[in-house]
Amino acid sequence: RPPGADAPTPGQLAARDAAMGAADIRLVGKPHPLIYEACRAQLAIAGIDAAGARVAAVGDSLHHDVLGASQNGVDSVFICGGVHYRELEVPQAAAVPPAADKLAALLATFASEHGGCTPTHALAGFRL
Repeated sequence: RPPGADAPTPGQLAARDAAMGAADIRLVGKPHPLIYEACRAQLAIAGIDAAGARVAAVGDSLHHDVLGASQNGVDSVFICGGVHYRELEVPQAAAVPPAADKLAALLATFASEHGGCTPTHALAGFRL
């Protein structure tokens, strides 16, 4: 999806599929443990011991990427210019660092609502 454009979420797609008659719909995404189990299996296939490897989940959603990583024993890298760009008052997908107080407030609120969960690291943006 282009920066600034909304995209359908899995829940919306599932509702559409149900309306079209689908009977067996399973919602599995971050933070569901199956996602992390699949990643660990891929690491094992590649001959990498996930327990001893330096692995981090990278994502722009505190509720999905950071929380999922935390709940599954994985470090996380929170990308500020994604889902939370409005709250952080930065342009979406532009790798502009948020004001330190905005980031601290967002992370503190999230942590207070999710048992102290915070990202291991935070970056303004991320490109391959």
